[in-house]
Amino acid sequence: LIRLRHWSSAQNLTGGIAMASGCAACKLHAYAERKPRSLIAKIWRWHTKWCPGWKKYQRELAEEAKRESPPSQDSE
Repeated sequence: LIRLRHWSSAQNLTGGIAMASGCAACKLHAYAERKPRSLIAKIWRWHTKWCPGWKKYQRELAEEAKRESPPSQDSE
């Protein structure tokens, strides 16, 4: 049985950066990643289509990727 728990941003660490959303530490997300063909994974994928927390998590990941990527050098 999977227990879902809401995590505070201080507990959600992804690469050393605290995430405001709880998706990085979500047990349901982790289970769905481990077993992508399970019913739980299907429910998780369905829920990501409307979940505001998942959308926020995706924005956080995009912002983190922008910060970590080197600036492009277009000076020719």
